Amino acid sequence: MKTIKILAVIFFLSGITVIAQNLWKTEVPLNFTIQPNTKVSSFVDENGIHIVYFRNGGIRYALANSQGGVIKYDKVIESEGSGSDFANVVANGNLVYAIYHKNNYIRVARSTNLGDSWNTSFSSRPLTNTDCNKIVAYRDGSNIRITWSERRVGSYDNDVHYIRLIPNDQNPSWTDYKRVSENESGGGDNPDFAFTTEKLFVNYITSNWQPINRDRNTDGSWNNSEPIPFNQFPMTNRVVDIKPFIIGNEINTLYKNSWSGMTSGGVIIGHSYKALNNTNWIQDPNYLETDYLSWNTIYPHVAAKTSDGKIHLIYFDKNQSSYSYRNLINHSFSNHLATIYLSNYLSNCLVSNSNDLYLIRTDNISSNGNILLRQYDAAPLAPQNPQLSSNPGNNKVRISWTRNNEADIASYEIWRKVAELGGVWQNIGTTTNNYFVDNEYLYAPGAGDFTLTYKVRAKDIGNHYSEFSQGVTTRGEYLGKNYATLNTTEFKLNENYPNPFNPTTKISWQSPVNGQQTLKVYDVLGREVATLVDEYREAGSYEIEFDAANLPSGMYIYRLQSGSYSDVKKMILSK
Repeated sequence: MKTIKILAVIFFLSGITVIAQNLWKTEVPLNFTIQPNTKVSSFVDENGIHIVYFRNGGIRYALANSQGGVIKYDKVIESEGSGSDFANVVANGNLVYAIYHKNNYIRVARSTNLGDSWNTSFSSRPLTNTDCNKIVAYRDGSNIRITWSERRVGSYDNDVHYIRLIPNDQNPSWTDYKRVSENESGGGDNPDFAFTTEKLFVNYITSNWQPINRDRNTDGSWNNSEPIPFNQFPMTNRVVDIKPFIIGNEINTLYKNSWSGMTSGGVIIGHSYKALNNTNWIQDPNYLETDYLSWNTIYPHVAAKTSDGKIHLIYFDKNQSSYSYRNLINHSFSNHLATIYLSNYLSNCLVSNSNDLYLIRTDNISSNGNILLRQYDAAPLAPQNPQLSSNPGNNKVRISWTRNNEADIASYEIWRKVAELGGVWQNIGTTTNNYFVDNEYLYAPGAGDFTLTYKVRAKDIGNHYSEFSQGVTTRGEYLGKNYATLNTTEFKLNENYPNPFNPTTKISWQSPVNGQQTLKVYDVLGREVATLVDEYREAGSYEIEFDAANLPSGMYIYRLQSGSYSDVKKMILSK
Protein backbone atom coordinates (compact mmCIF):
# COMPACT_ATOMS: atom_id res chain seq x y z
CA MET A 1 0.00 0.00 0.00
CA LYS A 2 2.83 2.43 0.84
CA THR A 3 4.44 1.80 -2.56
CA ILE A 4 1.15 2.46 -4.32
CA LYS A 5 0.76 5.78 -2.51
CA ILE A 6 4.28 6.88 -3.43
CA LEU A 7 3.73 5.96 -7.07
CA ALA A 8 0.44 7.85 -7.05
CA VAL A 9 2.14 10.96 -5.72
CA ILE A 10 4.90 10.68 -8.33
CA PHE A 11 2.31 10.26 -11.07
CA PHE A 12 0.33 13.23 -9.77
CA LEU A 13 3.37 15.49 -9.63
CA SER A 14 4.48 14.28 -13.05
CA GLY A 15 1.03 15.13 -14.36
CA ILE A 16 1.36 18.69 -13.10
CA THR A 17 4.64 19.08 -14.98
CA VAL A 18 3.17 17.75 -18.21
CA ILE A 19 0.13 20.03 -17.96
CA ALA A 20 2.27 23.09 -17.32
CA GLN A 21 4.54 22.14 -20.19
CA ASN A 22 1.65 21.69 -22.61
CA LEU A 23 0.36 25.18 -21.95
CA TRP A 24 3.20 26.47 -24.14
CA LYS A 25 2.17 26.35 -27.78
CA THR A 26 4.54 25.91 -30.68
CA GLU A 27 6.54 29.00 -31.61
CA VAL A 28 5.42 30.62 -34.88
CA PRO A 29 7.08 33.26 -37.09
CA LEU A 30 5.00 36.31 -37.92
CA ASN A 31 4.53 36.44 -41.67
CA PHE A 32 6.47 39.57 -42.54
CA THR A 33 10.16 40.32 -42.85
CA ILE A 34 12.23 42.41 -40.47
CA GLN A 35 15.73 43.67 -41.11
CA PRO A 36 18.81 42.59 -39.15
CA ASN A 37 19.34 43.67 -35.55
CA THR A 38 15.70 44.54 -34.86
CA LYS A 39 14.49 44.84 -31.25
CA VAL A 40 10.91 44.42 -30.01
CA SER A 41 8.54 45.52 -27.27
CA SER A 42 4.94 44.43 -26.83
CA PHE A 43 1.58 44.91 -25.11
CA VAL A 44 -1.36 42.49 -25.24
CA ASP A 45 -5.09 43.17 -24.87
CA GLU A 46 -8.41 42.07 -26.40
CA ASN A 47 -7.39 43.53 -29.77
CA GLY A 48 -4.32 41.31 -30.04
CA ILE A 49 -0.54 41.50 -29.64
CA HIS A 50 0.68 45.06 -30.19
CA ILE A 51 4.34 45.08 -31.24
CA VAL A 52 6.73 47.96 -31.78
CA TYR A 53 9.96 46.93 -33.48
CA PHE A 54 12.89 49.25 -33.92
CA ARG A 55 16.34 49.46 -35.50
CA ASN A 56 18.70 52.17 -36.76
CA GLY A 57 16.68 54.95 -35.12
CA GLY A 58 13.35 53.94 -36.71
CA ILE A 59 10.21 52.47 -35.11
CA ARG A 60 7.40 50.48 -36.71
CA TYR A 61 4.18 48.91 -35.44
CA ALA A 62 2.51 45.56 -36.02
CA LEU A 63 -0.62 43.88 -34.66
CA ALA A 64 -1.06 40.09 -34.55
CA ASN A 65 -3.65 37.73 -33.12
CA SER A 66 -2.92 35.16 -30.42
CA GLN A 67 -2.19 32.44 -32.98
CA GLY A 68 0.38 34.51 -34.84
CA GLY A 69 -1.86 35.71 -37.64
CA VAL A 70 -0.69 39.14 -38.79
CA ILE A 71 -3.44 41.77 -38.76
CA LYS A 72 -1.21 44.68 -39.85
CA TYR A 73 2.50 45.42 -39.97
CA ASP A 74 5.18 47.92 -41.06
CA LYS A 75 3.14 50.90 -39.86
CA VAL A 76 5.84 53.54 -39.60
CA ILE A 77 6.01 55.55 -36.37
CA GLU A 78 9.49 57.00 -36.85
CA SER A 79 11.61 56.59 -39.98
CA GLU A 80 15.01 54.99 -39.79
CA GLY A 81 17.76 57.48 -39.11
CA SER A 82 15.52 59.65 -36.92
CA GLY A 83 17.47 58.80 -33.76
CA SER A 84 14.64 56.99 -31.93
CA ASP A 85 15.27 54.16 -29.49
CA PHE A 86 14.06 52.26 -26.38
CA ALA A 87 10.49 51.99 -27.70
CA ASN A 88 7.59 50.79 -25.54
CA VAL A 89 3.94 50.29 -26.50
CA VAL A 90 0.66 50.35 -24.54
CA ALA A 91 -2.94 50.40 -25.73
CA ASN A 92 -6.39 51.35 -24.47
CA GLY A 93 -9.13 50.23 -26.85
CA ASN A 94 -8.40 51.67 -30.30
CA LEU A 95 -5.86 54.10 -28.82
CA VAL A 96 -2.27 52.87 -29.11
CA TYR A 97 0.72 54.75 -27.66
CA ALA A 98 4.40 54.35 -28.50
CA ILE A 99 6.75 55.72 -25.81
CA TYR A 100 10.38 56.18 -26.81
CA HIS A 101 13.50 58.35 -26.69
CA LYS A 102 14.38 60.77 -29.46
CA ASN A 103 16.71 63.79 -29.50
CA ASN A 104 16.90 64.03 -25.69
CA TYR A 105 13.12 63.88 -25.32
CA ILE A 106 10.74 61.27 -23.96
CA ARG A 107 8.26 61.17 -26.81
CA VAL A 108 4.76 59.70 -26.97
CA ALA A 109 3.22 59.00 -30.37
CA ARG A 110 -0.47 58.13 -30.53
CA SER A 111 -2.66 56.22 -32.95
CA THR A 112 -6.45 56.48 -32.75
CA ASN A 113 -7.08 53.69 -35.27
CA LEU A 114 -5.20 50.69 -33.88
CA GLY A 115 -1.86 51.65 -35.37
CA ASP A 116 -2.82 52.47 -38.96
CA SER A 117 -1.58 56.06 -38.63
CA TRP A 118 0.44 57.88 -35.97
CA ASN A 119 0.63 61.38 -34.51
CA THR A 120 4.29 61.65 -33.49
CA SER A 121 3.80 65.12 -32.02
CA PHE A 122 1.10 64.01 -29.59
CA SER A 123 3.23 64.73 -26.49
CA SER A 124 6.86 64.92 -25.37
CA ARG A 125 9.00 65.89 -22.41
CA PRO A 126 12.68 66.90 -22.41
CA LEU A 127 15.24 64.85 -20.52
CA THR A 128 16.85 66.48 -17.52
CA ASN A 129 20.24 65.92 -19.14
CA THR A 130 21.37 63.55 -21.95
CA ASP A 131 22.18 59.94 -22.79
CA CYS A 132 18.94 58.10 -22.00
CA ASN A 133 19.74 54.39 -21.86
CA LYS A 134 16.43 52.75 -20.84
CA ILE A 135 12.69 53.51 -20.80
CA VAL A 136 9.98 51.40 -19.15
CA ALA A 137 6.31 52.32 -19.65
CA TYR A 138 3.16 50.65 -18.30
CA ARG A 139 -0.51 51.49 -18.72
CA ASP A 140 -2.49 52.42 -15.60
CA GLY A 141 -6.14 52.70 -16.64
CA SER A 142 -6.14 55.53 -19.17
CA ASN A 143 -2.81 56.92 -17.89
CA ILE A 144 0.76 55.92 -18.73
CA ARG A 145 3.44 55.55 -16.05
CA ILE A 146 7.05 55.91 -17.22
CA THR A 147 10.48 55.46 -15.68
CA TRP A 148 13.84 55.96 -17.39
CA SER A 149 17.54 56.41 -16.72
CA GLU A 150 19.81 59.11 -18.16
CA ARG A 151 23.18 60.72 -17.46
CA ARG A 152 23.28 62.58 -14.13
CA VAL A 153 24.03 66.29 -14.49
CA GLY A 154 27.75 66.95 -13.89
CA SER A 155 28.59 63.26 -13.47
CA TYR A 156 29.46 60.10 -15.33
CA ASP A 157 26.83 58.24 -13.27
CA ASN A 158 23.18 57.90 -14.25
CA ASP A 159 19.94 58.92 -12.54
CA VAL A 160 16.53 57.23 -12.44
CA HIS A 161 13.45 59.35 -13.14
CA TYR A 162 9.70 58.74 -12.94
CA ILE A 163 6.68 60.53 -14.39
CA ARG A 164 3.02 59.92 -15.27
CA LEU A 165 1.31 60.99 -18.51
CA ILE A 166 -2.40 61.83 -18.60
CA PRO A 167 -3.06 61.50 -22.35
CA ASN A 168 -6.07 63.80 -22.74
CA ASP A 169 -7.11 64.33 -26.36
CA GLN A 170 -6.59 68.08 -26.49
CA ASN A 171 -4.15 68.72 -23.67
CA PRO A 172 -2.02 65.75 -22.59
CA SER A 173 -0.30 66.56 -19.31
CA TRP A 174 2.77 65.26 -17.46
CA THR A 175 2.58 64.97 -13.68
CA ASP A 176 4.16 63.37 -10.58
CA TYR A 177 7.73 63.85 -11.85
CA LYS A 178 10.49 62.65 -9.52
CA ARG A 179 14.25 62.14 -9.73
CA VAL A 180 14.02 58.87 -7.86
CA SER A 181 17.73 58.23 -7.30
CA GLU A 182 18.44 61.75 -6.03
CA ASN A 183 19.76 60.51 -2.67
CA GLU A 184 22.19 57.96 -4.08
CA SER A 185 25.76 59.26 -4.25
CA GLY A 186 26.41 57.06 -7.28
CA GLY A 187 23.02 57.65 -8.89
CA GLY A 188 20.88 54.85 -10.28
CA ASP A 189 20.44 52.84 -13.44
CA ASN A 190 18.45 50.06 -15.13
CA PRO A 191 15.07 50.91 -13.50
CA ASP A 192 11.77 49.06 -13.46
CA PHE A 193 8.66 49.50 -11.34
CA ALA A 194 5.40 48.02 -10.10
CA PHE A 195 2.32 49.73 -8.66
CA THR A 196 -1.03 49.35 -6.96
CA THR A 197 -3.83 51.90 -6.79
CA GLU A 198 -2.20 53.24 -3.62
CA LYS A 199 1.56 52.83 -3.96
CA LEU A 200 4.39 52.85 -6.46
CA PHE A 201 7.62 50.84 -6.12
CA VAL A 202 10.64 51.81 -8.25
CA ASN A 203 13.59 49.40 -8.34
CA TYR A 204 17.00 50.39 -9.70
CA ILE A 205 20.71 49.61 -9.33
CA THR A 206 23.34 52.00 -7.99
CA SER A 207 26.79 52.54 -9.50
CA ASN A 208 28.26 50.10 -6.95
CA TRP A 209 25.81 47.37 -8.07
CA GLN A 210 23.45 47.58 -5.08
CA PRO A 211 19.76 46.99 -5.85
CA ILE A 212 17.49 49.70 -4.40
CA ASN A 213 13.75 50.14 -3.90
CA ARG A 214 11.96 53.44 -3.36
CA ASP A 215 8.25 53.79 -2.61
CA ARG A 216 5.80 56.54 -3.52
CA ASN A 217 2.76 56.91 -1.26
CA THR A 218 -0.85 57.78 -2.11
CA ASP A 219 -0.35 61.40 -1.02
CA GLY A 220 2.54 61.81 -3.46
CA SER A 221 5.31 61.68 -0.85
CA TRP A 222 8.34 59.47 -1.39
CA ASN A 223 9.86 57.26 1.27
CA ASN A 224 13.60 56.90 1.74
CA SER A 225 15.34 54.46 -0.55
CA GLU A 226 15.80 50.91 0.75
CA PRO A 227 18.66 48.53 -0.10
CA ILE A 228 17.27 45.24 -1.37
CA PRO A 229 19.15 42.28 0.15
CA PHE A 230 20.53 39.71 -2.25
CA ASN A 231 22.58 36.53 -2.20
CA GLN A 232 26.24 37.60 -2.06
CA PHE A 233 29.41 35.62 -2.60
CA PRO A 234 33.06 36.24 -1.66
CA MET A 235 34.89 39.03 -3.48
CA THR A 236 32.90 40.96 -6.14
CA ASN A 237 29.10 41.02 -6.51
CA ARG A 238 27.39 42.94 -9.31
CA VAL A 239 23.59 43.02 -9.53
CA VAL A 240 23.06 43.69 -13.23
CA ASP A 241 19.30 43.27 -13.64
CA ILE A 242 16.26 43.78 -11.43
CA LYS A 243 12.49 43.47 -11.87
CA PRO A 244 9.70 43.99 -9.29
CA PHE A 245 6.28 42.32 -9.15
CA ILE A 246 3.34 42.81 -6.81
CA ILE A 247 1.82 39.52 -5.63
CA GLY A 248 -0.97 39.85 -3.08
CA ASN A 249 0.19 42.24 -0.35
CA GLU A 250 3.89 41.88 -1.16
CA ILE A 251 6.43 43.41 -3.49
CA ASN A 252 8.65 40.69 -4.97
CA THR A 253 11.92 41.50 -6.76
CA LEU A 254 13.86 39.19 -9.05
CA TYR A 255 17.53 40.09 -9.51
CA LYS A 256 20.52 38.77 -11.41
CA ASN A 257 23.89 38.82 -9.60
CA SER A 258 27.16 38.33 -11.46
CA TRP A 259 29.88 37.50 -8.93
CA SER A 260 33.56 36.64 -9.10
CA GLY A 261 36.06 35.36 -6.53
CA MET A 262 39.73 34.46 -6.47
CA THR A 263 39.24 31.07 -8.10
CA SER A 264 35.59 30.93 -9.09
CA GLY A 265 32.61 32.99 -10.16
CA GLY A 266 29.15 32.71 -11.56
CA VAL A 267 25.74 34.23 -12.21
CA ILE A 268 22.62 33.64 -10.17
CA ILE A 269 18.98 34.71 -10.29
CA GLY A 270 17.54 35.36 -6.84
CA HIS A 271 14.49 36.75 -5.13
CA SER A 272 13.74 39.13 -2.24
CA TYR A 273 10.42 40.46 -0.97
CA LYS A 274 8.66 42.62 1.60
CA ALA A 275 5.12 43.57 2.63
CA LEU A 276 3.72 46.54 0.70
CA ASN A 277 3.49 48.75 3.79
CA ASN A 278 6.76 47.65 5.39
CA THR A 279 10.44 48.48 5.00
CA ASN A 280 11.80 45.09 6.10
CA TRP A 281 13.04 43.16 3.10
CA ILE A 282 13.46 39.39 3.29
CA GLN A 283 16.13 37.67 1.24
CA ASP A 284 15.19 34.27 -0.14
CA PRO A 285 18.29 32.08 0.41
CA ASN A 286 17.43 29.94 -2.61
CA TYR A 287 18.58 30.91 -6.09
CA LEU A 288 18.97 29.60 -9.62
CA GLU A 289 22.31 29.30 -11.40
CA THR A 290 22.66 30.74 -14.87
CA ASP A 291 25.84 31.42 -16.85
CA TYR A 292 27.91 33.54 -19.19
CA LEU A 293 27.15 33.34 -22.89
CA SER A 294 30.63 34.69 -23.61
CA TRP A 295 33.37 36.15 -21.44
CA ASN A 296 31.53 39.48 -21.00
CA THR A 297 27.93 38.59 -21.90
CA ILE A 298 25.41 36.88 -19.60
CA TYR A 299 22.66 34.67 -20.92
CA PRO A 300 19.36 36.63 -21.10
CA HIS A 301 16.29 35.95 -19.00
CA VAL A 302 12.71 37.25 -19.01
CA ALA A 303 10.01 37.27 -16.35
CA ALA A 304 6.34 38.24 -16.11
CA LYS A 305 3.46 37.96 -13.64
CA THR A 306 0.03 36.50 -14.40
CA SER A 307 -3.30 37.20 -12.72
CA ASP A 308 -3.22 33.93 -10.79
CA GLY A 309 -0.28 35.21 -8.69
CA LYS A 310 2.51 33.32 -10.45
CA ILE A 311 5.81 34.84 -11.50
CA HIS A 312 7.00 33.14 -14.68
CA LEU A 313 10.72 32.96 -15.48
CA ILE A 314 12.62 31.81 -18.56
CA TYR A 315 16.40 31.65 -18.16
CA PHE A 316 19.46 29.62 -19.11
CA ASP A 317 19.91 26.86 -16.53
CA LYS A 318 23.63 26.24 -16.01
CA ASN A 319 23.04 22.82 -14.49
CA GLN A 320 20.93 21.65 -17.45
CA SER A 321 22.96 23.53 -20.09
CA SER A 322 19.71 24.68 -21.69
CA TYR A 323 16.96 27.22 -21.29
CA SER A 324 14.37 26.49 -18.62
CA TYR A 325 10.89 27.73 -17.80
CA ARG A 326 9.93 27.86 -14.11
CA ASN A 327 7.42 29.51 -11.77
CA LEU A 328 8.00 31.44 -8.58
CA ILE A 329 5.07 30.74 -6.25
CA ASN A 330 4.92 31.59 -2.54
CA HIS A 331 8.63 32.53 -2.50
CA SER A 332 9.69 29.19 -3.98
CA PHE A 333 11.05 28.40 -7.43
CA SER A 334 9.39 25.42 -9.07
CA ASN A 335 11.26 22.61 -10.73
CA HIS A 336 12.00 22.78 -14.45
CA LEU A 337 8.65 22.82 -16.28
CA ALA A 338 9.55 23.22 -19.95
CA THR A 339 12.38 24.10 -22.29
CA ILE A 340 11.57 27.47 -23.87
CA TYR A 341 14.28 29.14 -25.93
CA LEU A 342 15.28 32.79 -25.83
CA SER A 343 17.34 34.79 -28.31
CA ASN A 344 20.91 34.82 -27.07
CA TYR A 345 22.05 38.11 -28.54
CA LEU A 346 19.14 40.26 -29.62
CA SER A 347 15.67 40.85 -28.19
CA ASN A 348 13.26 38.96 -25.91
CA CYS A 349 9.97 40.26 -24.56
CA LEU A 350 7.67 38.30 -22.22
CA VAL A 351 4.24 39.90 -21.75
CA SER A 352 1.34 38.67 -19.61
CA ASN A 353 -2.33 38.98 -20.50
CA SER A 354 -4.51 37.80 -17.61
CA ASN A 355 -3.26 34.20 -17.13
CA ASP A 356 -1.71 33.92 -20.60
CA LEU A 357 1.87 34.74 -21.59
CA TYR A 358 3.29 35.84 -24.92
CA LEU A 359 6.98 35.48 -25.70
CA ILE A 360 8.01 37.77 -28.56
CA ARG A 361 11.61 37.63 -29.72
CA THR A 362 13.99 38.35 -32.59
CA ASP A 363 17.28 36.62 -33.34
CA ASN A 364 18.34 37.97 -36.73
CA ILE A 365 21.59 39.77 -36.01
CA SER A 366 23.07 39.79 -39.51
CA SER A 367 20.27 38.86 -41.92
CA ASN A 368 16.59 39.44 -42.58
CA GLY A 369 14.23 37.38 -40.46
CA ASN A 370 10.91 37.27 -38.61
CA ILE A 371 9.51 38.19 -35.25
CA LEU A 372 8.84 34.94 -33.38
CA LEU A 373 5.74 34.46 -31.20
CA ARG A 374 4.97 31.79 -28.63
CA GLN A 375 1.91 31.64 -26.37
CA TYR A 376 1.49 30.14 -22.91
CA ASP A 377 -2.21 29.37 -23.18
CA ALA A 378 -3.95 29.18 -19.79
CA ALA A 379 -7.64 29.41 -18.93
CA PRO A 380 -9.19 32.88 -19.30
CA LEU A 381 -10.49 34.89 -16.37
CA ALA A 382 -14.15 34.82 -15.40
CA PRO A 383 -16.23 37.57 -17.07
CA GLN A 384 -16.78 40.52 -14.76
CA ASN A 385 -19.67 42.87 -13.92
CA PRO A 386 -22.65 40.84 -15.20
CA GLN A 387 -25.83 42.95 -15.28
CA LEU A 388 -29.45 42.31 -16.25
CA SER A 389 -31.70 44.77 -18.05
CA SER A 390 -34.61 45.04 -20.45
CA ASN A 391 -33.56 44.60 -24.08
CA PRO A 392 -34.55 47.72 -26.04
CA GLY A 393 -37.47 47.16 -28.38
CA ASN A 394 -38.85 43.89 -27.05
CA ASN A 395 -38.42 43.90 -23.24
CA LYS A 396 -36.68 40.52 -23.23
CA VAL A 397 -34.10 39.73 -20.55
CA ARG A 398 -30.68 41.03 -21.59
CA ILE A 399 -27.50 40.08 -19.75
CA SER A 400 -24.34 42.09 -20.36
CA TRP A 401 -20.82 41.96 -18.91
CA THR A 402 -17.41 43.54 -19.31
CA ARG A 403 -15.59 42.02 -22.26
CA ASN A 404 -12.50 40.01 -21.28
CA ASN A 405 -9.22 41.70 -22.19
CA GLU A 406 -7.56 38.44 -23.33
CA ALA A 407 -6.39 38.31 -26.93
CA ASP A 408 -7.61 34.74 -27.48
CA ILE A 409 -11.26 34.80 -26.39
CA ALA A 410 -13.37 32.77 -28.83
CA SER A 411 -16.85 33.06 -27.30
CA TYR A 412 -18.96 33.31 -24.16
CA GLU A 413 -21.42 30.73 -22.83
CA ILE A 414 -24.60 31.92 -21.10
CA TRP A 415 -26.23 29.70 -18.50
CA ARG A 416 -29.64 30.11 -16.83
CA LYS A 417 -31.59 28.45 -14.08
CA VAL A 418 -35.28 28.90 -13.27
CA ALA A 419 -36.09 28.40 -9.60
CA GLU A 420 -39.69 27.33 -10.25
CA LEU A 421 -38.52 24.70 -12.76
CA GLY A 422 -36.17 22.95 -10.40
CA GLY A 423 -33.27 25.40 -10.42
CA VAL A 424 -31.22 23.31 -12.86
CA TRP A 425 -28.46 25.20 -14.74
CA GLN A 426 -28.83 25.06 -18.52
CA ASN A 427 -26.59 26.39 -21.30
CA ILE A 428 -28.94 28.65 -23.27
CA GLY A 429 -26.55 30.03 -25.86
CA THR A 430 -23.16 31.33 -26.93
CA THR A 431 -22.07 34.67 -28.34
CA THR A 432 -18.97 36.58 -29.35
CA ASN A 433 -20.51 39.79 -28.05
CA ASN A 434 -20.45 40.99 -24.44
CA TYR A 435 -24.23 40.71 -24.15
CA PHE A 436 -26.93 38.12 -24.78
CA VAL A 437 -30.72 38.36 -25.15
CA ASP A 438 -32.83 35.56 -23.65
CA ASN A 439 -35.59 34.97 -26.19
CA GLU A 440 -37.70 32.91 -23.77
CA TYR A 441 -38.36 35.40 -20.98
CA LEU A 442 -39.50 38.98 -20.59
CA TYR A 443 -37.72 41.21 -18.08
CA ALA A 444 -40.18 41.75 -15.19
CA PRO A 445 -38.26 42.48 -11.95
CA GLY A 446 -40.49 42.31 -8.89
CA ALA A 447 -43.51 41.16 -10.89
CA GLY A 448 -42.68 38.11 -12.99
CA ASP A 449 -43.83 34.57 -12.28
CA PHE A 450 -40.34 33.05 -12.56
CA THR A 451 -37.06 33.62 -10.71
CA LEU A 452 -34.28 33.70 -13.30
CA THR A 453 -30.56 33.51 -12.51
CA TYR A 454 -27.86 33.91 -15.16
CA LYS A 455 -24.11 33.39 -15.26
CA VAL A 456 -21.46 33.60 -17.99
CA ARG A 457 -18.14 31.94 -18.70
CA ALA A 458 -15.51 32.62 -21.35
CA LYS A 459 -13.98 30.13 -23.76
CA ASP A 460 -10.66 30.77 -25.50
CA ILE A 461 -9.38 29.57 -28.86
CA GLY A 462 -7.52 26.73 -27.14
CA ASN A 463 -10.84 25.43 -25.69
CA HIS A 464 -9.98 26.48 -22.14
CA TYR A 465 -12.97 27.63 -20.07
CA SER A 466 -12.96 30.32 -17.42
CA GLU A 467 -14.67 30.06 -14.08
CA PHE A 468 -18.25 31.28 -14.15
CA SER A 469 -19.06 34.90 -13.49
CA GLN A 470 -21.03 35.90 -10.46
CA GLY A 471 -24.69 34.96 -10.85
CA VAL A 472 -27.30 37.70 -11.33
CA THR A 473 -31.02 37.23 -10.63
CA THR A 474 -34.29 38.85 -11.68
CA ARG A 475 -37.96 37.99 -12.07
CA GLY A 476 -39.30 37.24 -15.53
CA GLU A 477 -42.37 36.23 -17.47
CA TYR A 478 -42.30 33.31 -19.83
CA LEU A 479 -42.94 34.51 -23.38
CA GLY A 480 -45.75 31.99 -23.91
CA LYS A 481 -47.95 33.82 -21.39
CA ASN A 482 -51.17 35.35 -22.74
CA TYR A 483 -50.45 39.07 -22.57
CA ALA A 484 -53.08 40.02 -25.16
CA THR A 485 -56.42 38.58 -26.19
CA LEU A 486 -55.73 35.38 -28.06
CA ASN A 487 -57.76 34.32 -31.07
CA THR A 488 -57.99 31.06 -32.91
CA THR A 489 -54.99 31.93 -35.03
CA GLU A 490 -52.63 32.01 -32.04
CA PHE A 491 -50.80 29.46 -29.89
CA LYS A 492 -52.35 28.81 -26.53
CA LEU A 493 -51.61 26.42 -23.67
CA ASN A 494 -54.56 26.25 -21.23
CA GLU A 495 -54.66 25.59 -17.51
CA ASN A 496 -55.18 21.92 -16.75
CA TYR A 497 -58.55 20.85 -15.34
CA PRO A 498 -59.13 19.94 -12.62
CA ASN A 499 -56.32 21.52 -10.68
CA PRO A 500 -55.47 20.27 -8.05
CA PHE A 501 -56.17 16.77 -9.32
CA ASN A 502 -56.02 13.10 -8.24
CA PRO A 503 -54.87 11.16 -10.15
CA THR A 504 -55.93 12.42 -13.62
CA THR A 505 -56.31 15.82 -15.23
CA LYS A 506 -56.85 17.15 -18.74
CA ILE A 507 -54.50 19.48 -20.58
CA SER A 508 -55.62 21.39 -23.67
CA TRP A 509 -53.87 23.65 -26.16
CA GLN A 510 -54.19 25.11 -29.62
CA SER A 511 -51.70 25.63 -32.44
CA PRO A 512 -52.26 27.79 -35.54
CA VAL A 513 -49.64 25.96 -37.62
CA ASN A 514 -48.74 22.43 -38.64
CA GLY A 515 -45.58 21.05 -37.10
CA GLN A 516 -43.82 18.89 -34.55
CA GLN A 517 -45.35 19.29 -31.09
CA THR A 518 -44.13 18.06 -27.73
CA LEU A 519 -45.91 18.15 -24.39
CA LYS A 520 -43.85 17.00 -21.41
CA VAL A 521 -44.25 16.96 -17.64
CA TYR A 522 -41.45 17.76 -15.14
CA ASP A 523 -41.09 17.59 -11.38
CA VAL A 524 -39.87 20.59 -9.35
CA LEU A 525 -36.25 19.48 -9.79
CA GLY A 526 -36.56 19.79 -13.55
CA ARG A 527 -36.60 16.03 -14.14
CA GLU A 528 -38.83 14.77 -16.93
CA VAL A 529 -41.53 12.42 -15.57
CA ALA A 530 -43.78 11.97 -18.62
CA THR A 531 -43.95 12.65 -22.36
CA LEU A 532 -47.58 13.13 -23.36
CA VAL A 533 -47.08 14.22 -26.96
CA ASP A 534 -44.04 14.06 -29.27
CA GLU A 535 -45.27 13.98 -32.86
CA TYR A 536 -46.23 15.97 -35.95
CA ARG A 537 -49.72 17.50 -35.68
CA GLU A 538 -51.92 19.64 -37.89
CA ALA A 539 -52.97 23.10 -36.79
CA GLY A 540 -55.92 22.94 -34.40
CA SER A 541 -57.05 22.46 -30.80
CA TYR A 542 -56.15 19.40 -28.74
CA GLU A 543 -56.75 17.86 -25.37
CA ILE A 544 -55.02 14.99 -23.60
CA GLU A 545 -55.47 13.26 -20.28
CA PHE A 546 -52.54 12.97 -17.86
CA ASP A 547 -52.60 10.07 -15.42
CA ALA A 548 -50.34 10.59 -12.39
CA ALA A 549 -51.33 7.45 -10.49
CA ASN A 550 -47.68 6.37 -10.15
CA LEU A 551 -46.34 9.76 -9.05
CA PRO A 552 -46.15 11.22 -5.54
CA SER A 553 -48.10 14.28 -4.46
CA GLY A 554 -46.57 17.64 -5.27
CA MET A 555 -46.24 20.38 -7.84
CA TYR A 556 -45.50 19.52 -11.47
CA ILE A 557 -44.80 21.63 -14.54
CA TYR A 558 -46.03 20.84 -18.03
CA ARG A 559 -44.38 22.39 -21.09
CA LEU A 560 -45.63 22.68 -24.67
CA GLN A 561 -43.11 23.14 -27.52
CA SER A 562 -44.25 23.78 -31.09
CA GLY A 563 -41.65 25.22 -33.45
CA SER A 564 -40.33 28.42 -31.90
CA TYR A 565 -43.29 28.65 -29.53
CA SER A 566 -43.18 27.23 -26.00
CA ASP A 567 -45.11 27.73 -22.78
CA VAL A 568 -45.26 26.22 -19.30
CA LYS A 569 -47.96 25.84 -16.64
CA LYS A 570 -48.02 24.53 -13.09
CA MET A 571 -50.35 21.87 -11.65
CA ILE A 572 -50.80 20.26 -8.24
CA LEU A 573 -51.18 16.52 -7.65
CA SER A 574 -52.92 16.00 -4.29
CA LYS A 575 -53.45 12.39 -3.16
